[in-house]
This record gives sequence, C-alpha cells and structure tokens, in this order.
Amino acid sequence: MPKLTVYNIEGKESGSIELPEIFSSNVNIAVLLKAVLMNQANKLKVNAATKTRLEISGGNKSLSAKKVLGVPDKVRPV
Repeated sequence: MPKLTVYNIEGKESGSIELPEIFSSNVNIAVLLKAVLMNQANKLKVNAATKTRLEISGGNKSLSAKKVLGVPDKVRPV
C-alpha cells in the first residue's frame, strides 16, 4: 500500500498514513478526461430561446394571413 507523509501547520513531519489500494492502481487518462469534460459541459449556462409572437419586432403586425379565400381585408371606395 502507498504511504503518505503528514505534515503539521508549521511544516514539520508529524507522521504517515497508509492509503487504500485504489490509490496505487493505474488511471485511464482518456476516461478521466471524458468525465472532466462532461462535468464542465453540464455546468454551462443554456441561454438559447425562441421568441414568442409578442416579442417579434413590429409586435402589432398580424403574423397570420389577412386574405382568406381571396377576399381583401379592406375594400376601397370607388
């Protein structure tokens, strides 16, 4: 088992502790990198959105068709 030296606040060696076997095994760098990148990607702020009908420029214009069955919306006087 690997050993770790323990230091006190003054920086002097005060003892050592034994670490579990998991700290002596080999690390798969590719898997570790994927985990770190996934964690960073999950922390990104998502700010994508679509505008509603009221938020579009010129909000008082109608977004639907004015003419239905070829009938104009306004009739001009002759």
